[in-house]
Parts: sequence; structure tokens; C-alpha cells
Amino acid sequence: MLDFNHTPLLDDDLKRQNFPSNFLFGVATSAYQVEGAWNADGKGLSICDCFALRNPDKISGGTNACVTVDSYSRMKVNISFCSFVNNYQEDVQLLKKMGVNSYRFSISWPRILPGGKVSMGKNQEGINYYNKLIDELLANGIEPFVTLFHWDLPNALEEEYMGFLSSKVVADFVDYVDICFWEFGDRVKNWLTLNEPHMFTYNGYVIGKFAPGRGENCKDSDVETEPYTVAYNLLNCHAAAYRKYEKDYKKSQKGKVGITLDLNFCKPYGGPSNDEDVKAVQYAYDFGNGWFLEPLVKGKWPENMQKFATTPTANYPKGRALPEFSADQRTKLIDSYDFLGINYYTSSYIQYRAPSVGIAPGYSTDCHFNASGNGKLSF
Repeated sequence: MLDFNHTPLLDDDLKRQNFPSNFLFGVATSAYQVEGAWNADGKGLSICDCFALRNPDKISGGTNACVTVDSYSRMKVNISFCSFVNNYQEDVQLLKKMGVNSYRFSISWPRILPGGKVSMGKNQEGINYYNKLIDELLANGIEPFVTLFHWDLPNALEEEYMGFLSSKVVADFVDYVDICFWEFGDRVKNWLTLNEPHMFTYNGYVIGKFAPGRGENCKDSDVETEPYTVAYNLLNCHAAAYRKYEKDYKKSQKGKVGITLDLNFCKPYGGPSNDEDVKAVQYAYDFGNGWFLEPLVKGKWPENMQKFATTPTANYPKGRALPEFSADQRTKLIDSYDFLGINYYTSSYIQYRAPSVGIAPGYSTDCHFNASGNGKLSF
């Protein structure tokens, strides 16, 4: 990490030798993106597996990640042609040749707990896979950064109690991360509880583009409340996992636990003299960056979210209620991070949008702004 108290580097100084000696250059993947082996060696189904296989029309080219680059199978011993070749060593060597000294990957919850719960049994084959990967990375001078949840919830929990729509998920998540801390924490010193919970919630429960595919185009979804319920349960999962490590592992393992958020820089579309757009930039912060960041700092939802997401609607004539953090939950949430991971993709122009008339209420209408996307105005 860079020390921003020092003089910023000039473009001509952006050479590796000019970075601090302990600066980490890295790359990142997620289990669903690279592992493949979706039903191999006792792995349970994830909501990503089921969503892609059941909804090929929502995936580019109708594809899925049942194989991908087959990282899991490459870890297995290949006995073809009477030779033993550990292909995963080749993968790690490619990382080394790239010159990286850190690698962020995620652990597949259903590969560790196929049924999502400890009571349904652990999958030792899955544990062995991650042990081999971690050991090989360290043997090559590559520091592992491990994400505990990168959107691949065990489908068994989605079917049992609708996953992150239920507060039951918190206890099951803590049981899962407890196994990970116990099995891998002697070597893994940097943990991320969640990857981009905002993107998971928005795409999975507002527009239905990602698993589990709920939201505006799902007939049995309550788009007025579900995104906020999911966010509430995700944050409580994060806080509970952080406190679990703090209580049971931090003293002996001396690791750090953080969270990765996708954050976006915004500017008023009409310029600094356009008062409505300037206000809308704050709305964008409260419904974007602040949605998951403010509870970690202040233990409460952002101000404009509290204001706009509780207004009366036809279905809720007395007003909606955002899930409220209890005193104990607030205590666990505040400062529940040793470091903050930031995924930054683009900036946005923000334009004020008046409350919609005749459009079904929900997160998309609560936020009162339009945003440009991917560098292009798309209001």
C-alpha cells in the first residue's frame, strides 16, 4: 500500500523500483470464474451454478462456468501418459512470471460445505484443494488474499430459507468462515469477508441480472424491501465474521480482516452551479458508496437512504421500514475492518431525477438520480 503522506509519484516515476519495497502488486479471481469442476469431488451447487444453467438467456452466449479455465481440476494429479503433472504449479508459475507478489482468490462456500451448513458435513476434498493452492503460492513468494464470499452462496441455503433474505444466513456464514480461519489461517494473513456486496445486491435483487435473479422482473420479488433486507444481512454477516476472527484467531494467527467494496467517483452532470444535480451526487453516494460503507463507520444507513427508502407507497401506505440495526449489531459493525479493499471501475456523471410517477417503487426509484455508465451518458 502507498503512503499518501509522502509526495505523490510523477508519471515518470511510475516504475516498480520506485514503489516501496513492501508494496504488493497483484491480480484477482473468484472461485466461480476460474475453478470449474462445478459438481466434482463432493462440491455442492451454488446459486451461480443454478442461475447460469437455468437461465442461459441471461448469460452472454448462453454459456456457464461449469468448466471455465478449470483451475480446480488442474490442481488434481494428472496421471495420463503414466506421468504425474501438477498443472496447478504451472498456473502459479504464470503468476510468478507476471511479477506479482500477491494473489486474491475466493473460497467456494459450497466446495467447503456442500449443504451450506456444518451439520450437513464438511468436504475434505475442497479443503485439500485450497491447502495445496495456498502452499504453492507461498512457496513462490506470492501472498494469498482470500475472499470468503464472492457471490456463490450454497444453493441449499437459497432453497431452505431464501439465502440472504433471511437472517438465518448469518449463523451459517460464521460457521463457514470459522472452518476457513481454522484450516487456512496459519498461512493466510489477509482475509476479505465479502466482495462487492453492493454489486451482488443490486444485480441479484434489484435488476435480476446476477444470481439469484430476483428483482424488478421477478414476479414474486418485493422490490420495495428485498434489496435493503439483503444489504442488512450481508453487513451482519461481515461484522459477525470479523468479530469471530477478532475473538478466536487474531491473537494467535495475527492476520487482518477487511471487506472489498466497489466505489465510484461522481460529478454533477449540470456542473457545480446546478443545485439539483449537486444534491443528486449526495444521493448517489448514499445509495452507492455509502450503502455499505457508512454502516461500517457509523453503524447506520446513509441519511438519504433513510429518507427516501421509507416513503409510503401503494403497498406500504404507512411507509416502509429499513431494517434497523440493534445496539449490539451497531457495536459489531462499527470499525469492523482492519483494511478496506476498493474495486474502482469508472466515474459517473449524476443527474437529479424527480420521484417517478406511475412506475413501480423500489430501489431504482428510491434513489432519485440517473447516472452515466461506462464513460457514456445513459440517462
